[in-house]
Amino acid sequence: MRYGDLYANFRAVPARAVKVGLVLDWKAVMQDASKVKSRLIDKVRPWLPPPASPKAYLCAVILIGLAVLARIPMDAVARQPLPPYITLYPAIVLGAFLGGVRVGLFAVVLSAVVAWTLWMSPPTPGALDPLRIMTALVYLCTASVTILTSGMARLLLDELASTEDLRQRAAQESVHRIKNLLAVVQSISRKISASAGDVKSYRDRLDERLNALAVTQDMLLKSEWQDLPVEELVHATLGPFLPNPRLHVQIEYGASVPARAVAQFSMALYELATNAMKYGALANPQGSVELRVRRLDDHFHIEWQERGLAISPSGDRVGLGTKVIRSALSAVPAGQVHYEVGPVTVGCRFVWPAPPSERADAA
Repeated sequence: MRYGDLYANFRAVPARAVKVGLVLDWKAVMQDASKVKSRLIDKVRPWLPPPASPKAYLCAVILIGLAVLARIPMDAVARQPLPPYITLYPAIVLGAFLGGVRVGLFAVVLSAVVAWTLWMSPPTPGALDPLRIMTALVYLCTASVTILTSGMARLLLDELASTEDLRQRAAQESVHRIKNLLAVVQSISRKISASAGDVKSYRDRLDERLNALAVTQDMLLKSEWQDLPVEELVHATLGPFLPNPRLHVQIEYGASVPARAVAQFSMALYELATNAMKYGALANPQGSVELRVRRLDDHFHIEWQERGLAISPSGDRVGLGTKVIRSALSAVPAGQVHYEVGPVTVGCRFVWPAPPSERADAA
């Protein structure tokens, strides 16, 4: 029995190997087919005119003309008149594929008019031949179905190309965002390591900033990486410090923070709140903090004002927190940060221009 089982297992190994090999080969074939499809779309689509464009209609007219000219040598070779629509079918199919369904319908009508004028009109003016009329109607019906199929093929090609472009852009954008995020984390880690006195201090400070960064990433993901309403960003960032009767948030205008500045701005706001809790106005029972959001002319203003610090700052040393705050709008063109620390007050003002659309609405 032992030798029989061994022999059976030995016989089964090649079968399993063949099955695995077939699966792997099928996956390779599908990957190769996807690559061929992408290359084919990239090569064919640039040569096609935009659907329903003047260029597409012109191509349809040229194809009908070529189809008419092709009848001359074909009739000569056959030594008799060929069916009137024999060369027009390929012309309307190509016309619909080049320009879409509307251009295809135009090609059908044009080809029917041309065929009736050149080859199907009755010998006696005004006399209607039922057979000719029936032939023309059959052509119109079959040609319409044909160009619908060909036009849908063009529509499918455009959708495939659009999907491929979106996929490539999404992949490139994801890589870009990951690189930026890693660069931010690396920068935070290096700056904290330069000033941290021990491992515990380094870990605690790094955790705080990474948590703030994680909050902003969640918000950006929910907003699909678009500009974020400042009210939502402020309440999400200051959530750990609210409610607090000495921290007043006053939003007078519904501004939006540019997506590329959300992470840095949120970390700066978190830094201000953390400093206020440690040794600023929120650490003093008589202190107060006011956060005000408003719009002046064509600019948004977010103002952070602390009064009654628990500990007066000493020296002009610029630490990591100060760098984080002052670089909050570095990714926004014309963005400004004014940060001042006095003996009993802390003031910070973030200013950036309103989008052109909101300027137009205000005007």
